[in-house]
Parts: sequence; structure tokens; C-alpha cells
Amino acid sequence: MKPPFRKFLLAGLIILAAVVLLLAPILPVDATSQADHRFQLDVAMPRARKILVRTNAVKKIVAMADATLLDQQWQNMAFESTGSLLKGNWHVTGEGRLSIDVNDDYLGKQSIQLNQTVDIKPDRLISSNELLEPSKSIREYSSSLELTPGADENAEFDLSLKIRVRTTAGLITRGIVQREIEAAAVKSLNQQEKVIRELVAQQRDKLLIIPDFGRE
Repeated sequence: MKPPFRKFLLAGLIILAAVVLLLAPILPVDATSQADHRFQLDVAMPRARKILVRTNAVKKIVAMADATLLDQQWQNMAFESTGSLLKGNWHVTGEGRLSIDVNDDYLGKQSIQLNQTVDIKPDRLISSNELLEPSKSIREYSSSLELTPGADENAEFDLSLKIRVRTTAGLITRGIVQREIEAAAVKSLNQQEKVIRELVAQQRDKLLIIPDFGRE
């Protein structure tokens, strides 16, 4: 085989491959990603609770997921106390709404709204989010964060995430896209742990924890 013919053959194969890709059918992808994750910090649980509440950790967690927190509005906040606050006789509950812009390589850019609920006591913090309405690609979304005392009364976190995505992909890339979506929950929870660890490390030795008030 002469070199010029080999070059023509290679060019022909490249063109053929490109044509196959262009003509390959676009198929639907409907995949669910779900994960649970637990970790513990070497810091007292009440200290971690104060840091999360007063520094608005949700903004940093959302940013780590390649998204932007557009707005956070609280409604129906309630504070109850049955005795001395110093003895831990208090309970805070609330509901709110998060508006988020998602920018994903596979899903593109889209906006979603989440209903957020919080339930806070001296020895427990629970925060959960549920998708208000499905978007074009994000059909289901639910997440939760629970903070309780673990070993030696240190902060123990239990995270969970479930997301269902509907999109499209070519015949050749469909499997790759589906695997990426199915692995998203584990990746997201690992990123949440990283954010929480960094946030607590930044604040753990400060005497006063000043509220973020939207500052970067």
C-alpha cells in the first residue's frame, strides 16, 4: 500500500465516522442518581450548628455544584422555648424557597426552585429541600442534611440526595451520559462534605461568628 493511498483511506475513515455520528439517532435518557453519605468532624456539634446557621452554608454548597443561588426567602419561621435558653429549651422551625441557576455540561443552563425546611434544636439540625416544579431536564430533586452529636459529642453529618434527570444523547454517547448522571449524587455529596469541612475550619476558632448577609 502506497503512502498517498494510506492517507486517502484514513481521511475517508474519518469522514465516514463523522457521518455516522451525525446520522446516529438522538435517544432519550431518563436516569436517577441517589446516594447517602455520613462523616464526622473533630469539632463540637453545637459549634458546627452555629457555624452552618450563621454563615448561610447553603450558598457555598450550591456554588460547589456548579450552580448559583439567586435568592433565598424564609417564610413561616417559628421559635419556641419551654424554659431557659441556657438549658437548651428551644426549638426553631421554618420554611423557605431557594431559587437556583444550574449550569451543567449535559443539561445546559436552567433555573429551578426548591422548597426548603429546617428543624433546629440544641442537639439536632435538619435541613431538607424538595423540587417545587420539574424543569425541562431536572424532573425530581430531594436532598437532606442532618447534624447530630456523634462520638465524643462531635459533629456528625448525614447527607442524602436523589435526583432524576431526563435529557437526550446520541447513540454512541448515551451510555456515557447515563453513567455520568447516575454518579452525580455521590460526587455532589462528596463536594458538600468538602464545603462543610472548609467552612467549619475557617470559623471554628473565632469567638464571634458574624452572619454572612450575602457577602462573598
